[in-house]
Amino acid sequence: MGVRAVPGPGHILEAPTGLKPTSIYLYEASVTGTETALLAAAGAPGLTEIRHAACEPHVVELCIFLRKLGVGITGEGTSTIRVEGGARLNGAKHTLWGDYIEAGS
Repeated sequence: MGVRAVPGPGHILEAPTGLKPTSIYLYEASVTGTETALLAAAGAPGLTEIRHAACEPHVVELCIFLRKLGVGITGEGTSTIRVEGGARLNGAKHTLWGDYIEAGS
């Protein structure tokens, strides 16, 4: 997506020429990895495909929220999510779903 690591301590990334759409294969169906890729893809103008994406409810909820903001998203809840990013985002109202882990305990 045009991102590179900044040398030094920590995990700092930069995109000096802006984010670029791409097709990404996540080596692990990580919730945090999928959510981070979704947020980056929302800012990259064009179509980004996230393959081997996590399917957990909170990933789906992030997709729904981003869609309310004006991001084009399809495939939430499946292992392939497509994001049409780069649009001017709107405000949105969203009530968070319940925490399914807390509900189960």
